[in-house]
Amino acid sequence: MSESGAPPPRIPPHHDPACFGCGDNPFGLGMAPPRVEGSERYESTVTFSQHHQGGPGLVHGGVVGAALDEACGLLATWYRFPTVTARISIRFRRPVPINTPLQIVSRVTATRGRRIEIAAELHERGGLR
Repeated sequence: MSESGAPPPRIPPHHDPACFGCGDNPFGLGMAPPRVEGSERYESTVTFSQHHQGGPGLVHGGVVGAALDEACGLLATWYRFPTVTARISIRFRRPVPINTPLQIVSRVTATRGRRIEIAAELHERGGLR
């Protein structure tokens, strides 16, 4: 508490400008940071480039996984700081094209003590509601 009796201002989670997911990294994903602290939903647009390519014209599956992990991690960190990924499971439904704007959404699905369970999805823009 401060001398006035008010709680000290909350310090937002640490952000590193070189972050692969949300920083200014020229080879990164350029995902936007969350807008509202404590929110149970995060949404951003991501466009994978040739730097993220695996097969011809397709995003490397590990990079898709990194984007999903980033969407979950950004939400978790702004929902309750600090957090780290303890477990991740991904089901790939179809290949992801490069040079195509996509919508990535994560949402809190459950909380138990210190644990936060988050699900994320990647879709063509406008394909998720």
